[in-house]
Amino acid sequence: MGQLPLWSSILYTIEHDTDLPVVARFVTATVISLVVATAVLEFPTDWVAAFELSASSLTLIMVFAIQHTPGREQVAIQRKVDGLIRAFPERTLH
Repeated sequence: MGQLPLWSSILYTIEHDTDLPVVARFVTATVISLVVATAVLEFPTDWVAAFELSASSLTLIMVFAIQHTPGREQVAIQRKVDGLIRAFPERTLH
C-alpha cells in the first residue's frame, strides 16, 4: 500500500478493517446500547440528533470506502489486461 495515494490508502484501510466480524459485532452492540440508553435515560433530543448525524456520516463514509476499493482493483486488472494485449499484438481479436 506504500504506492497508493493518501486518500486511497485511508479508504482501503477503512474498507479492509470494517470487513472484520468483530467490528460488525462491536458496532451492533454499540448501536443497541445507545438505543436502549436513549429510551431508558430519556436523553435530550439534541443528543439523539447528534447520534443520528454521526450514524449518517459514518454511513456516507462507508459508501465511499466500499465503492472506492472495487474501482481501484478494476483499474489495476484493466492495466494488466492492456499490458498482456500489448505484449502479444499478433493475437489481437478482430
